[in-house]
Amino acid sequence: IDRGGEFFHGFTYSGHPAACAVAIANLEVYRREHIVERVREDAAPYLARRWRELADHPLVGEARCVGLLAAIELVPDKSSRRLFEPRGEVGVRMRDTCTRNGLVMRATRDTLFIAPPLVISHSEIDELLSKAVRSLDETAAWARAEGWL
Repeated sequence: IDRGGEFFHGFTYSGHPAACAVAIANLEVYRREHIVERVREDAAPYLARRWRELADHPLVGEARCVGLLAAIELVPDKSSRRLFEPRGEVGVRMRDTCTRNGLVMRATRDTLFIAPPLVISHSEIDELLSKAVRSLDETAAWARAEGWL
C-alpha cells in the first residue's frame, strides 16, 4: 500500500479467512451437538412420517421426502395423477399462499419443496405441516373457484 500497489482483500466468500473460521466453528458445533446424527435418527424420520400425511389431501398427487428435503406434487385428479395445464400456475398460487401463511416453500411448476434447517424440532415440523395443510386447503378452494378442479 505504501508503494501504491494493489491491496488484494476482496475474497467475498471464496477462501476469505473470516468465512473459513466461521465454517470451522460451524463444523465443530455440528460435531459437538450431534446435528447430523439427530437429523438422521430423529428429525428426518419424523418429517417423513408427517409429510406422508399430505398425500391424503385432494390436491396432492405425491408427497415425497428424503432426509430433510421434501416435496409435494399438485394435481387436479389424484386417480390419474394428470398434471395441471398450463403447468405452474397452481404451484405459484400455492407458493404465494404458503408465504402469506408464514411458510416458505419453493415452487417449480406445480411441485413445492421444503428444505428446513437441520436443527428443526418436532414441534416446528408440526407447525410446518399445519401451515402446509392450511395452504393446501386455501389453494384448493381457489382452484375450485377458478375452474382448475
